[in-house]
Amino acid sequence: MRLTPHQRRVLVLAALGHSEQETAALLHTSPHTVKTHRKNLLRRLSARNMANALAVALVAGELDLGDLAACPPGRR
Repeated sequence: MRLTPHQRRVLVLAALGHSEQETAALLHTSPHTVKTHRKNLLRRLSARNMANALAVALVAGELDLGDLAACPPGRR
């Protein structure tokens, strides 16, 4: 299971507590696009929610804690 760079950014921002609207603003995209990425992430990772998706991605090696540190400023 390989995440695209955009999916990885959406997952990291969700893990940091950003809403779909905040994520869209940070990534300069539409909230609908972010919602689609979140839906695809859940399906690709066989996760029930974004917290579970983060755990699955960390265990699978798709993300590491450095990805969280490299996130754009916002609610941390």
